[in-house]
Amino acid sequence: MVRRTRETLPVVERVLDLLDQPAEPTGERALCERSGCPAITFDGVSFAYNGEAPVLDGLSFQAAPGEVVALVGPSGCGKSTILRLLCGFYEAQEGTVRVFGHWLKGSNLARARHWISIVTQDTCLFPLSVAENIGWGRVGASRKEIVAAARRANVHGFVTRLPQAYETVLDEEAVNLSGGEKQCIAIARAVLKDAPILLLDEPTAALDARSEAMVQDALDRFAEGRTVLLVAHRLSTIRNVDRILVLDQGRICEEGTHDQLMGTDSLYRRLYTKQLDESSGELLASLGVEA
Repeated sequence: MVRRTRETLPVVERVLDLLDQPAEPTGERALCERSGCPAITFDGVSFAYNGEAPVLDGLSFQAAPGEVVALVGPSGCGKSTILRLLCGFYEAQEGTVRVFGHWLKGSNLARARHWISIVTQDTCLFPLSVAENIGWGRVGASRKEIVAAARRANVHGFVTRLPQAYETVLDEEAVNLSGGEKQCIAIARAVLKDAPILLLDEPTAALDARSEAMVQDALDRFAEGRTVLLVAHRLSTIRNVDRILVLDQGRICEEGTHDQLMGTDSLYRRLYTKQLDESSGELLASLGVEA
């Protein structure tokens, strides 16, 4: 009994902590896509976790409708924090975060999130059927719509080869699927939601080359015509984005295309070259060749 209590106590403490969290804003402020407004706006945003040193320090940038923007920089520079603020998981201590011209503070966050789809490195799948997992993207979607989303996300082929196809129930943590297959199901869920803003938080960072290619192809097709904010781990995957924002110590220190940033003595160039050298070294080591 003592051992069971010790194992259960942290879970109970976590549940109580969640119950103590303040309720999210449910304001009825009218939300609609305003023509002529940026899809995403950060204006003088500063943010720190639990009174610690600021993660973001007066950050300002915009992303136009249909623009693909990559966020890069050293670990801990605030890339993922930007996505969390945009989703309303946290509130900036200073500055404003706007979506299609609407200030998120005081808005109905549940409604605001209808504009946003997110695919992260850690895919969240449930011990339900494949169809139900995809269907979480839009409650009430028909089977025809779910299958159409699966086709666009490159998952229909492997799903039909599963024992019960779309009715196949996934194991705990979906261990009966590969990393690439899990990510493509998450993308299918985002496709089904059909939101105008797509947030990508290093969705291919933990995948092998073959799985990365499958996921990247699905993302490229889905991203067309949407505003995309991409947190990049492998810098080789962002060479063709519209704009790259380089963060350092909570601020944007550089901005431009891949070619523009590579043409100067930039932090981006140093990060890109370092990553390229590391990849080359790993490849040579795998072939038994000394660098």
